[in-house]
Amino acid sequence: MAILKNAINALDPAPDKTKELTLACNLLFELAEQKHEIQEKFLKEQLRTAGTAENPSIPITSILAWHSETRAYVKSDAGSLVNTVTDAVRKFITGGSDAIISGVGELITGGLEAILGAGSGTESSMHSYFIVVEGLSIVRFDLTA
Repeated sequence: MAILKNAINALDPAPDKTKELTLACNLLFELAEQKHEIQEKFLKEQLRTAGTAENPSIPITSILAWHSETRAYVKSDAGSLVNTVTDAVRKFITGGSDAIISGVGELITGGLEAILGAGSGTESSMHSYFIVVEGLSIVRFDLTA
C-alpha cells in the first residue's frame, strides 16, 4: 500500500484531504471486490466438490439464492486534534504535576497524529457451513465473510 500512496503523492504532492480519502476508499473497495471474487470462487468450489473424497461435506441439488455485498469505509479524524488540545489545556489549568505531564503527553500525541496521520486497519475472514432440517428437506447454508 505504501508503493501506491507514494505513486499518488508523486502525481499530486499536495492532495487535499477529500481527494486523499476518496482515493483510499476507492482502493479499499477494489481490494474488497477482489476478496469477494476469491470468496465466491471458494464457495462455488466447495459446492461443486461436495460429497467427494476431497470434500466430504453434504452435496446440494440446486442453489435457491445467492447474496453478496461489498463495502469499504475510510475514516479521517482531523477534527479530533481540537478535542485533544482542549482536553490537554484543561489539564494544564487544573494544575498538579500529574495533570500537567498528562496534558503535555496528549499535546505531543495529538500533534504527531495530526502531522503524520493516525489510522488503523484490520482484516478477518470466516467461513461457516450449516446443515438444517426443514420439514422433509435438508438445507445447506454456507456463509463466508
